Amino acid sequence: MHMENIQNFFNLFSDWIFTHGLKILIIALVAYFIYAFVLNFLEKVVYRTLRLKIISKDLEEKRAATLIRVIKMTLRVLILTIAIVTIFSEIGINIGPILAAAGVLGLAIGFGSQFLIRDIVSGLFIILENQYRVGDTISIDNITGVVEDLNLRLTIIKDEKGAVYYIPNGEIKKVANLSKN
Repeated sequence: MHMENIQNFFNLFSDWIFTHGLKILIIALVAYFIYAFVLNFLEKVVYRTLRLKIISKDLEEKRAATLIRVIKMTLRVLILTIAIVTIFSEIGINIGPILAAAGVLGLAIGFGSQFLIRDIVSGLFIILENQYRVGDTISIDNITGVVEDLNLRLTIIKDEKGAVYYIPNGEIKKVANLSKN
């Protein structure tokens, strides 16, 4: 009787592995390949698009690196979320309540995070309008330094003394870009 239980467990487990487990593996691989393909494609598009609008190769590289970093993070979150929801569905977890809870949570976070939304929208315009890029020397509110990192939420500046400043993009009112021209 004990051996029969072990055999039944092994049969159920192997059936699950060869059906659901294989589908989960395929979902993960497809998500990875979509991420790699789309990222590669978008990098080429970004470089081709910027080549038409910017004269200096150095400026082109800086802007492309900034845009690609933002695109890469957004893609990673989007594809990972879709893959996880699909895997949950394959495992047999009802994703309806999860999606409903995520919607309610998103709404609550939206009301509670007005500053975060302001920072993200401001960061989007900073990047799209090419106000400054990673590597540029800028001045914001008596802080002058090199842009170490730029994302949708923050601008990170390192001054000549080595101090690093983390400035939310929504708080930036005036910027002097000392690297242009």
